[in-house]
Amino acid sequence: MAGIDFAKLGPPSASDRELHPRAIFAAMPSKSGRLEYLREVQREVFDRWFEKRTKSDLVVKMNTGNVHRAVPATSPTATPEGSASAPPPASKQPPASAPAGAARGSAPEEAPVVTAEPDIFDLQGEKYEASLGDGWETSPAFLVVSDDVSKAADALGRAAVRFFHIDEYGSELAPERRIALEQAATTWDVPHTPNFVSDVYLTPRGPMIWTDTKGELTRPMGDAMLHVLLDELRVEGITAHVVAPPADINLEGVPVIPLAG
Repeated sequence: MAGIDFAKLGPPSASDRELHPRAIFAAMPSKSGRLEYLREVQREVFDRWFEKRTKSDLVVKMNTGNVHRAVPATSPTATPEGSASAPPPASKQPPASAPAGAARGSAPEEAPVVTAEPDIFDLQGEKYEASLGDGWETSPAFLVVSDDVSKAADALGRAAVRFFHIDEYGSELAPERRIALEQAATTWDVPHTPNFVSDVYLTPRGPMIWTDTKGELTRPMGDAMLHVLLDELRVEGITAHVVAPPADINLEGVPVIPLAG
């Protein structure tokens, strides 16, 4: 009987070497759809569990949202007595009401759209060599193009504050946890976060910020930053497009909005 050739087995993946569940998720090789990043409630549950992972018989409770069940239009309608009756004919059903705020006969307003330049990080730095993983040799900057400059600047400012707490694995650490990890570290082997995030510059093209990530941007960190910014723009309910600022942009004399907090 032939033995197992262990030389043909691949090396352990990055997720196999991690311990914290958030780091394991960030190291997963492929994520798509609704699993592209962790929601805030998921991050909090992971952090709380990790702190108590040595204890036994732990119960994890997490709100996963509401469950909706679609009812087909042809489903029978229950009567008070529990019997079923067919829905009334279409001619006797009440007319559908117009959307709130829309005048009858007018075209519906287009929903705000928030997008990002597909190669926003490719435009700002060289990609890592394959042996170093997935990322770019750059400290990223973000510029928001929108008709509503004020709201775009507000969203960018909130995102910038959150950028301080995004680590190389794409996890957004609570401020107190990030500080605790840094203070407890006895070596340099701690997940790195941005050294600096600038105030918001009101350039002629739109509000902009720049960061200092030590000239290194892992894909998880870059993707997490972009997700945070897009989410904050959606909160404002505006149409916006996030792009890489021009390499030769001049910020001298440009109005600045200081970051809150």
